Amino acid sequence: FANTSDFVFGTGAYTVEFWIKPDSTPNGNMIFSANGSNGFVINMDSDSVNINKFGVGDVVSSTSMAPVGQWTHYAFVREGTGSNQTKIYVNGQLDKIGTDSNDWTVNSNWGLGARNSDAAFGVDGKLSNFRIVKGTAVYTSSFRPLTEPLTNITNTKLLCCNNSSTTGSTVTPGTITANSSPTAS
Repeated sequence: FANTSDFVFGTGAYTVEFWIKPDSTPNGNMIFSANGSNGFVINMDSDSVNINKFGVGDVVSSTSMAPVGQWTHYAFVREGTGSNQTKIYVNGQLDKIGTDSNDWTVNSNWGLGARNSDAAFGVDGKLSNFRIVKGTAVYTSSFRPLTEPLTNITNTKLLCCNNSSTTGSTVTPGTITANSSPTAS
């Protein structure tokens, strides 16, 4: 993605959610990232999916990793300024509560499925229905994830990986450029 402030959360509320189906055990694969000092990253390790501060380390980590070959829904939700409470939901069930007091201000070199155009840190698997909602904690308690496509709700800044094109989207702040030959199905 081009540089955009639409993914800059500051200290406010946000929700980042998606479905993922790993094809192999991951190790440091970036699902979504701002590739800059202290940038916001959602990362997969062999034992967790986490919010990571680029170049610094984990902020909040799930208690487990999505099983290889199985679709799993993740939702990362920060309730906003003053709370700093961040929840990770796995398949709609509360998995972890942590503290994220970061002022997420990096707004460049955004990548989805890899670190910008660096396939070495890319996801070996499939992503579906990736949605970013800025300024809103969409989920505040356990829920049942939808099994139909996500929709554009108030404050949605990105909704992609939801059609048969690698760069197709319902909501985007700009052009999506495909790198490293991803495929859509």
